[in-house]
Amino acid sequence: MKEVGAINRKRILTGALTLTAAGVITRILGFVYRIYMSNLMGAEGMGLYQLIMPVYALAWSIACAGFNTTVSKLTAQERAKGEYGNMSQMLRQSVFITTGLGILLTFVLWFGAELMAVHFFGDMRTLMPLRILSLAFPFMAAGTAIHKMVKRHSRISPISYIGKLHIRLEARNSFPS
Repeated sequence: MKEVGAINRKRILTGALTLTAAGVITRILGFVYRIYMSNLMGAEGMGLYQLIMPVYALAWSIACAGFNTTVSKLTAQERAKGEYGNMSQMLRQSVFITTGLGILLTFVLWFGAELMAVHFFGDMRTLMPLRILSLAFPFMAAGTAIHKMVKRHSRISPISYIGKLHIRLEARNSFPS
């Protein structure tokens, strides 16, 4: 019995250290990216970026936040019961619903961008970034639903998250504005 406790403690410690290391590396890469972005866009560009990013965060919350938790919970329940047949149906439904919400948000933001730029932000330079940002919502929403299902189905190592962040940073660096 003593050996099992030691093994579990070792696994917990190893897992915690791995996740901590992955988190620290991810934060460092994000920090480096912010410095790069600041140098690329300048103070004015960063100010505009900081103005419109809360809109992105709010739209993401509206389109996806509740679905992340729901899909994770339902998938875990199905796996625990050993019933994998309903998972594909759950995936289709969650992608359909989140994409629909994303499309709705796209239209709302696209046509409301001028109103937001003038009355909410007080800066017409935010008009085009808001409209461009609005086009990402359906893809972001569908991607989030798919990501949650895949994450629940497979064992993903923390190293893969670092790799994903690195690929994102490289893609952004490949297409400077």
